[in-house]
Amino acid sequence: MDPAEDSSIRAVVELQGAMLGRQAEELSHARHAMDALLSQVTELSDQLRHLQAIDCNTTQAVPQQSTSHEPRINNPQICVQKGGFSTTIRFVLRQKISC
Repeated sequence: MDPAEDSSIRAVVELQGAMLGRQAEELSHARHAMDALLSQVTELSDQLRHLQAIDCNTTQAVPQQSTSHEPRINNPQICVQKGGFSTTIRFVLRQKISC
């Protein structure tokens, strides 16, 4: 094998090794970023579940007095079935996560 070819191959292999090293470092950074995001999403999910429980419990425990003459549905599960505060929070979170 020609020494010129040998040095060319060595240079290409060294370049590929350097590129693989940078790629491994970038993958490591991406993994750490994803772990941080997963932690934040888990925390937000726990907070959302807590707020949903509070919203449903508040709806059940404190009947709202209304001066309007609109028909009212006396169903404590309305916050889960029809939306309300918890649905608004879920909608806002989805918008922020998708950005």
